[in-house]
Amino acid sequence: PMAGTARRSVTLAEIELDGRSIPIRLAREQAPGGEPVWLFSRQTVANVPALYAVYGPTRFEKSLPSALREQAFWTLAWWEVIALPLILLAAALAAFLTHLAIRRFRGRFRDDAVVHGVLRAMHLPAVLLAFAASFALVRETFFRLSGPVKDLLDPLQLVLIIAAIVGIALSVIEALFDFATSQRTDELESPENNPDRNFYTKMSAIRRIVTVMILLAGIGFLLVASNLSSTLGFSIMASAGILGLVLAFAARKVLGDIMASVQIAFAQTARIGDAIRYDGQWCYVEKIGFT
Repeated sequence: PMAGTARRSVTLAEIELDGRSIPIRLAREQAPGGEPVWLFSRQTVANVPALYAVYGPTRFEKSLPSALREQAFWTLAWWEVIALPLILLAAALAAFLTHLAIRRFRGRFRDDAVVHGVLRAMHLPAVLLAFAASFALVRETFFRLSGPVKDLLDPLQLVLIIAAIVGIALSVIEALFDFATSQRTDELESPENNPDRNFYTKMSAIRRIVTVMILLAGIGFLLVASNLSSTLGFSIMASAGILGLVLAFAARKVLGDIMASVQIAFAQTARIGDAIRYDGQWCYVEKIGFT
């Protein structure tokens, strides 16, 4: 938008530091009696030590032989080529130990239906979280990768961690709901069992509402943490109103179906376990979904 307009300051990029964006700027300066030149701004230079402390080499990297710090390929140093498999190995080891620990705890609480059900449900997401969190911790502590590899691994690492946390939350909630409903839903089809059918139908609706809320929270956190809103394409779509139209059109049908299913579940117009006559046959309502 400013093509052809004289500027004295140009922002090249922004780097995160302590939760805030630090701009990297070029400033146009003219020494007395000299020609105007472009220099890094005074504030940018002043921020270099703090940025270097966060993004620069770790103490471990500085202790490596100079031969390992030479460039190998694709902007990678030789130590980075060697370190990446080691990081994956350490993360895999942490995931394996987590798997063994949860399996042992499941064996100890075999007689406790609630704890055993929760541990069984969160087993796989917890292993995934151990892998992703260990991967991130080793990267930040010992092997601080940079360049294209960092740009590739950062979003993948973030997606894995958020997916694991959401998976654990959903697994725990599913296990608790299953335990709550299994205590009083042995004979839903019995004509006199109206209270249990009411209870199971409402619990099913609440479970789905909570599931949707957790998924939306996970997606929202992913969008915020990945700084997607700061990209050029996202900004253009948002400013043009295109993004709102796309989201509204996509959500209209989905939200309508969700509200319809919730209304059916809470108004009790149909309950799980009810007998209905459909297409000449007697059937039982087994599920009220978000379809």
